[in-house]
Amino acid sequence: LFAEYFLNSGLVFSSEITWICFQGNQDFGYMYRILANTPIPDSEDGFLDDVKVYFPNLYDIKFMKHEFEELRGGLSRLGDFVIRQIGQQHQAGSDSWLTGLAYFKLIETYLRDKDIPKGYNNVLYGMGISINDEQYLDNYTSKTEQLE
Repeated sequence: LFAEYFLNSGLVFSSEITWICFQGNQDFGYMYRILANTPIPDSEDGFLDDVKVYFPNLYDIKFMKHEFEELRGGLSRLGDFVIRQIGQQHQAGSDSWLTGLAYFKLIETYLRDKDIPKGYNNVLYGMGISINDEQYLDNYTSKTEQLE
């Protein structure tokens, strides 16, 4: 029922919606699995291609910030750069708020309100062209099997 409502909401398949995450490969793996109602593809490229269909504008801040030395580290460290975090760390609302602020601060400070380079779109940290630890199948196959 959730997938049906979500698919009809206009939030997926739309290039008008921008999705922002911080190391969101598992988050979007979960969302893909729910929405597609199929096992996650056997290849990383297949998974990333499918995610692009559902979420055409997807930006992973952990990947975007990799070229800026002073931004190395996790979300909490990035939060220190952006603004002091409000709420408890690792709680969905607080981390989501911080991720959104970090995204806009990154755009404002480093990209100077220019268009975001296309190379940042649809790259999930730890997958594809980003730093890749070759554990895609191990991570997602076990999670898919648990769901089935």
